[in-house]
Amino acid sequence: MPLMTHKSEYKQIAAGTFYSVIQSIAAKTIPDGKGGESSGAEWKFAIGSQGPHYGDVAEAFTSLAWSPRSKCYQWATSLLGYAPDPEEPIDIEMFVGYECYIIVAQDPNKPDRNKVTSLQRVIREAPPVPAPPRPAQTPQQQAGPAPAAPAQAAPAQPSPATKGKGKASATAAPPPAPVAPPAPAETDPDDIDF
Repeated sequence: MPLMTHKSEYKQIAAGTFYSVIQSIAAKTIPDGKGGESSGAEWKFAIGSQGPHYGDVAEAFTSLAWSPRSKCYQWATSLLGYAPDPEEPIDIEMFVGYECYIIVAQDPNKPDRNKVTSLQRVIREAPPVPAPPRPAQTPQQQAGPAPAAPAQAAPAQPSPATKGKGKASATAAPPPAPVAPPAPAETDPDDIDF
């Protein structure tokens, strides 16, 4: 029976954060761009977020390098919730079926091609939702309630030195008298419980 090829459809995933389930992780060899080949893992994520990409599959390739700088190690660390020992490799196929969030962004390696996105990060939990914007406030609302009007002072009396010259001098009002604390309530010695 002949093995027939068929045209595959490539659909660009828009930049964003998407809830996903890891559908598969398989070994894959790709050209390295230098005439050779590079071995690694192809990750497939089934997108479950509502929207235009619901049901689409996002694919990403990682090397099998296992160090804190490698994408494979960083994704595994995020999925596990802790950093595994770099000296002890793990079977990454155990992540098949894991629920996660993928962050798709413009490919930093192709800044001149603004429509090319790539899967940048895999995170275990939903990213924090930013607080909704606050309604705009007028300057009076921002300052708080209006201060109480100061008590009306008695009109300034002219001083003897300026009397009759049409000038008035203001005298400082005396400070308000302090309020005495309330007197303690008297208690009957017979009402005290011991």
